[in-house]
Amino acid sequence: GKYQILNVKDESGFLLWPTKCAYQNGTTYPYTVASSPNAKANGDLLERFVASNKKHGIRSGIYYLGWGNFFMNITNSGATYDCSIDTPQTREFIHMQLCHLEELYSQYEFSEIWFDGGAPCLKSYEDAIANLTLFYQGKRAVAFQGPTNYPNDIRWVGTEAGVAPPDTWSATES
Repeated sequence: GKYQILNVKDESGFLLWPTKCAYQNGTTYPYTVASSPNAKANGDLLERFVASNKKHGIRSGIYYLGWGNFFMNITNSGATYDCSIDTPQTREFIHMQLCHLEELYSQYEFSEIWFDGGAPCLKSYEDAIANLTLFYQGKRAVAFQGPTNYPNDIRWVGTEAGVAPPDTWSATES
């Protein structure tokens, strides 16, 4: 069937929906469409995307990068992901990411969720993402490069150059 993917959060940390998620100190995460000068005219881009898709019989999917957020000063340096090191900053990042995902999952049904490498972070974080995805989305959502313990996860079989070994398959139930 037909579906579209919208990048709702990449490594910059900017969100295409006005989140209600807050830092552990109670301050709402500010780096969203709500802080945009065009917020009144354009509003919640994710909500508009999902509504338009539904109107035209197209399934919705999202891209949500789970391992980085420049706004929160979390990224990867060489082969080390900041989120793989247990620090107060990492714990704040994980708290916010899980809140974002729960907010998305509890409001929308997605046919595919692109994680771009899953969560090469702390195992507890990867487990929490898999559990949230399964709880809210069930097995109907395909997780592309998602948490390895999510039951409907597919992996990228190639390289940045587009080369894949022969006879490489990645199948799902949906």
